[in-house]
Order: sequence, then C-alpha cells, then structure tokens
Amino acid sequence: MASRLDRFRSAIGLVIAAALGTTALLDPAVAWFAIPAAIGGLLTAGVIFAAHRSRHLEHLEEATDAADSLTLGMFNLSTVNPAGIGGLGLIVMAAVIAAQYREIQYVLALGAIGGTTMAAWLIHHRRVQAPTPARLQLLKTRR
Repeated sequence: MASRLDRFRSAIGLVIAAALGTTALLDPAVAWFAIPAAIGGLLTAGVIFAAHRSRHLEHLEEATDAADSLTLGMFNLSTVNPAGIGGLGLIVMAAVIAAQYREIQYVLALGAIGGTTMAAWLIHHRRVQAPTPARLQLLKTRR
C-alpha cells in the first residue's frame, strides 16, 4: 500500500513541478532563467541521487527516519519550540520575510485588527459578566 501511495505522490509532485515550470516560462521576466535553473536542477538531482545510492549515508537514514515515513519526515521543524532567544529570532525572521509581500501585509494588518478587536471584546465581556460561584471561590482563595 505504501508503494502505491509513494508512486501517487511522486506523480502528483511531477505534475505540480511541470505546471509551475510551464507557468514560469510564460513570464518573460523569468523565462531567461530557465536554462541555468534546469542545469542547476539536474546537477542537484544527480548529486542527491548519487548520495542516496551511496552506502555511506545508510546509517544516517536509519537514525533519522521514522518507522512510518508518512507521519514524520527526516527533518521535522514543527517540533521546534520557539522559546528563548533562538525562538525570538525565528519569529522575527518570519515577520520580516512576511512583511516584504504586499498581500501578506494586508493579511497581517487584518489579523492584528481582528485580534485586537476580539481581545477588547473578551475583556469587556468578562468585566460585564456576573461572576459564577466557582469564580467567586477562586477570587476568595487568591486573597
């Protein structure tokens, strides 16, 4: 079953790559870059293919791959906890990169406005709402 899924994912990846390549060639600003990009892509693919076939990396793949390759990739950055100075650097880098694009600027602005509005509404709603007995007990234990 996994081999059928792998073949399907490979075919879908090839179709997406072909569609993106064709779209890029239609743009005159990018079309001049097609030949150097193709040469670089072929060289990179050759190096990756040779490294994959090499026996030197076999123990590295066993150490880093999960038992089920569909659930966990070789490098999974989603498990990185953005805490401390390193995490602050990741967040700042993501914000700086995102701010370079006009469309993302609009989305960030809308998110900030919506988040601020929602926070203000929640604060107001909590202040106006009558305290429940459990909340009164919690307030008494804090004093």
